[in-house]
Amino acid sequence: RALLVTDGVPEEQAGTPDFRYPVGLPLPHWQLAVYRRPDATRGVSSLATAATALVIIMVIAIVGGGATLFADARRSRRDARRRTTFVANVSHELRTPLTTIRMYAETLLLDRVSSDEERHEYLRTVMREAQRLSRMVGNILDFSRLESGRKDFDPIELDLGQVVRDTLDEFEPVFDEQHFEVAVDVDNDLPVIHADREALATAVANLVGNAVKYSSAEREIDIRVYAVKAEVCVD
Repeated sequence: RALLVTDGVPEEQAGTPDFRYPVGLPLPHWQLAVYRRPDATRGVSSLATAATALVIIMVIAIVGGGATLFADARRSRRDARRRTTFVANVSHELRTPLTTIRMYAETLLLDRVSSDEERHEYLRTVMREAQRLSRMVGNILDFSRLESGRKDFDPIELDLGQVVRDTLDEFEPVFDEQHFEVAVDVDNDLPVIHADREALATAVANLVGNAVKYSSAEREIDIRVYAVKAEVCVD
C-alpha cells in the first residue's frame, strides 16, 4: 500500500507506475514508484512539438546563414573581378591620352616642328588630350561620389550641338589613329537645354568611346543632333 503520495494523485487513479525503484536495506520490501499524471501526455506532446519546432528553426538558421555566407562570398568575388576589370579599363583608357600628350610634348621640346602653324596644332592637340584626361579622372571621381550619394549637378543653358562638336574635337587623335570617318549632322535652331555641361559631355564622350570600341571593320561613325518638339536628341 502507498504510505505517501505526492502531488495529490491517489495510487488507484495513477494507473500502472511508470518507474519502480527498490529502497533497499533497512526497508527491503519498500519501493519508490513514479506515476504519470493523467494530463501528462498532452504536456509531453507539447514539449515534443516545441522541441521539433526548435530543431527546425535551428536547421533553417544554419541553412540560411550558410546561404548568406555563400552569397556574400560570391558577391565579394564578383566585386573583386569588377574592380580588376575597372582598373584594367581605366589604365587602358588613360594610356591613350597620356601617350599622345607625351609624344607631342617631346616633339615640341625637341623643336621638331616645321612651322608656327604646326606648333599651334600640336599645342591644341595637347590641350584636347589634357581635357580628355581630365574628363576621365572626373569620371572616376564622379563614380565615387555617386556611390556615396555626394554628386552635385550644376545645370546651365547649353547648346547640345556645340557640346557634341567639342567632344568630337577631343576624339580627333583617336579618329586619325584608328582611321575613322565621322559624319556629324546638327540641326539648325536647336532649342536651348538646361543641363550640367560636364555630365552631358561625359555622356556624349561615353557614347563616342563605345562607338570607337565596338565599331565594325568599316570604321564609320554617324552622329545626328536634332530636335523633337521641346526635346533635343543625339543618336
